[in-house]
Amino acid sequence: MTDNYHLKKKQKNSILNILIAIILIVPICSCKSNISKLTTDRILNDISEKHKRIESYKADFTMKIIKKEKEQTLEGKIKFKQPNLTKQETNLSFKGEKKDLLVSNGKVKWMYIPLIKIAFREDLKIIDREFQKKYGITSAYVDMANIRYVKTDNFNGHQVCILEGMPNKLVKARDSEAPYIIRVFIDAENGVVRKVSSYDKQGEEIMSQVFRNFEFNIRIPDDEFIFEPPEGTQVIDTTEGTIRNLDVQ
Repeated sequence: MTDNYHLKKKQKNSILNILIAIILIVPICSCKSNISKLTTDRILNDISEKHKRIESYKADFTMKIIKKEKEQTLEGKIKFKQPNLTKQETNLSFKGEKKDLLVSNGKVKWMYIPLIKIAFREDLKIIDREFQKKYGITSAYVDMANIRYVKTDNFNGHQVCILEGMPNKLVKARDSEAPYIIRVFIDAENGVVRKVSSYDKQGEEIMSQVFRNFEFNIRIPDDEFIFEPPEGTQVIDTTEGTIRNLDVQ
């Protein structure tokens, strides 16, 4: 069970990266035609408005977790619907049909681990209010601080713009083992996130999520984003703990 708990901890980091990917899904077509004029500020200023053009999507992803030269690969699916409904299911192949679940309706976020029958609940509205009090900006804006544009490159046959940053104070408050650096690979043609990578202080990649098979502007019922803990599930509310941890970051 010890290995399973290590895996769960690393998966929590990956879930945070997924949220970054959702926030950064924006069309940045200018990456192809005006690379010399591309700036970090220009990208960030476009994020909020251009993201609204995507009504919904679903995609598959492959997650790789690297720990002490050992690699674990997991597969999963993610769904998103405006304004901020999110659902991620991660297949745990070594445990049959059991799937870890992350689901958010924009107000409450749940992380459910069926293997150990625990569900973590977080009130996003309360956390956002406290974050704005302390730092003057909404916590939902972006999960990275000190963001910079790195370069335009090719990834899996797609031209991508690469952004790099460090986890912000809220990410660190949620997870003491948050990565040191995060890189996001954004498709230059249509703005979807193709990859999110996490690195340690030595610059070694410790986790990656690659997204594929996107389907945009599809019908997704709202009840896809509703979670009710199954009978017998231990529910742990992490809202207050996250707020307390903001003070020590």
